[in-house]
Amino acid sequence: MSYLGESLIPLINRLQDIFSQVTVDLKLTLPQVAVIGSQSSGKSSVLESLVGRDFLPRGSDIVTRRPLVLQLVKISSESQPAEWGEFLHVPGKVFTDFSLIRQEIQAETDRVTGTNKNVSDKPIRLKIYSPHVLTMTLVDLPGMTKVPVGDQPSNIEARIRELVLDHIGPPSVIILAVSPANADLANSDALQLARMVDPEGERTIGVVTKLDIMDRGTSAARILSNQHIPLQLGYIGVVNRCQEDIVQAKDMAEARKAEEVFFSSRPEYREVASQCGIANLARRLNTLLVEHIRAMLPDLRHAIHNTLEARMQELHALGEPMPTDSKSGRGAFLLQLLCEYSERFAAMLEGRHQDLSTKRLSGGARIRAVFNEVFARAIREIAPMKDVSDDAILTVIKNGAGVAGNLIVPHEPFELLVRRSVMALLPPALACKEAIYSELLAIAEQACPAEAGRFPGLQRQLAVSVLEFIRSGADPAERMIGSLIECEHDFINCDHPEFIGGRGAIRAVMQDRALRATQGAARAKDGAEATGKDGPNFSAPAGGAVSGLLSRNRSHSKDAAEGSRGAGSVGAHAVGLKGLPEPSAFSADELLTRTRRHGPSDPDELSSLAGHNHHHHISHLHHHHPSSASYPSLAGGASHLEHAMVLGAGRDSAERASSSGLPHTSHSHTPSWFSWFSRGGDNQGGGAG
Repeated sequence: MSYLGESLIPLINRLQDIFSQVTVDLKLTLPQVAVIGSQSSGKSSVLESLVGRDFLPRGSDIVTRRPLVLQLVKISSESQPAEWGEFLHVPGKVFTDFSLIRQEIQAETDRVTGTNKNVSDKPIRLKIYSPHVLTMTLVDLPGMTKVPVGDQPSNIEARIRELVLDHIGPPSVIILAVSPANADLANSDALQLARMVDPEGERTIGVVTKLDIMDRGTSAARILSNQHIPLQLGYIGVVNRCQEDIVQAKDMAEARKAEEVFFSSRPEYREVASQCGIANLARRLNTLLVEHIRAMLPDLRHAIHNTLEARMQELHALGEPMPTDSKSGRGAFLLQLLCEYSERFAAMLEGRHQDLSTKRLSGGARIRAVFNEVFARAIREIAPMKDVSDDAILTVIKNGAGVAGNLIVPHEPFELLVRRSVMALLPPALACKEAIYSELLAIAEQACPAEAGRFPGLQRQLAVSVLEFIRSGADPAERMIGSLIECEHDFINCDHPEFIGGRGAIRAVMQDRALRATQGAARAKDGAEATGKDGPNFSAPAGGAVSGLLSRNRSHSKDAAEGSRGAGSVGAHAVGLKGLPEPSAFSADELLTRTRRHGPSDPDELSSLAGHNHHHHISHLHHHHPSSASYPSLAGGASHLEHAMVLGAGRDSAERASSSGLPHTSHSHTPSWFSWFSRGGDNQGGGAG
């Protein structure tokens, strides 16, 4: 049995050292003995007795603040040096002075937890070689405490409890529960925690300390005989050195002799004396650990084999080894990887990628769809004049005139409304930029070659670099979009070929009215000839919406003029423009010039231009039908489209129409319509609303 222990336990210790140094979590717990107990229950004294040396920090407060994995290795008594210790965190350094081992434990504890009583779950690994020990692995855990001290957190009890349960939870761990004999065993923190993970007591062995300081007349015989709180592995009683012995540096050999005398001299412990003492505890732990290893070995071998296969598969998935023979070789490998990434990115943008999808758009096709479909649809759906009514236009025209009033329609209201419409382009443009930005990021992620997956660090850094590069272009693009919209916003171009303007608007209205008058006269003449008598006076329609562009209106005017010449002279009651030449004889500009030339001093000619019964008001805002008693002018009622065309002609000197129509007058008092323009359309009398 001893030979088996001497061969198996060192093997487990080697595995523990290897597992502690790997960076991956192997999720394997090797067989070991975990020592638990309340603060100052005597755990450290038990461990020192097992080693036969003073090497652990001592104090009245909590001293074990990090788990200490203690690997005891039995060596030949003839080896030199006779005893020594080694720390895993100080490889190659041998400690033959056990007081230096104590100092190193304290220093390493303070290095991680600080000097003010805090705790940590990061273990310290110490290996002690001695001819006086039995080979085993022990884990000294922090003692349970109730009240925080120093810089310990307020939940120190819960944290220590969680740390202890993590170590004793795996089935491969033997629990060494240390309880003082001078306290009620039913209140033992060690047994309470052990029962939480081992309710049947199958892997828990109890150790009862401080038997020598129990009250007179009391005995722990029932506990040691496993009658009080039974455990399948039973209890072992020990007598450690008292504080006075420690101060006086009493030898461990003398302490063991004193312990033997104590159990043999006490009648109540004679029946269990052969099972008590540090020596019996060491043999029992060694035997239990070896048996436990033997029981766990098949499962442990299977778990290690499965873990090895999984790691080999991961290693195979990483591909061929990276050239690490020289810096230039690594640089060439990295350059090749980056070139492959760049080529894949360009191929996905240009549609040359080998894995083209047949089910959904990908790569550059998605970017093209954003521009040509999504963004174009968003622009088409903009309705710039949706919420602008005729009343709103009239109001903004009046507001633009202020207290002075208008001679012509001012250009400021027109530019105000247009600028608002121009700014409606900004939100969809910015949304388009964000969509392109997202698509580029998706392409960048998809373009990463599989070879880069072998190097997670390189893959992360590559993603960060590409993200920063794309982002560096996104912000200037947004500023450029804003600048372009601002350019359109700041200068409203009225010289565009498709912009009608004021002169064109009036010409279009006049041509449309002339065409309607000619058509009305023709219908009236046909009706009179059919009935053989003069029909009733026909009043030409007051005008409607100007439909189409200026070129279309010019064609209508040409057709109307030709029809008028073919029909010959028409009476005033039919034409409605008494004394006015045929519609095609003068353009709207010429008519306006003639009116300006005569002005208010020549009302006769103005009267001759105006019919008595026909009404053709050019109102830039509304279609208006005045009563037959009012004099008509060259201005006729206009629809909303007429309004929009005329509104854009703030700078056109030919536009003299009012936003409120012409004033109503009697037939005997005919004012010059030029004088109405001179007053700026004061909206006196009846006019278009």
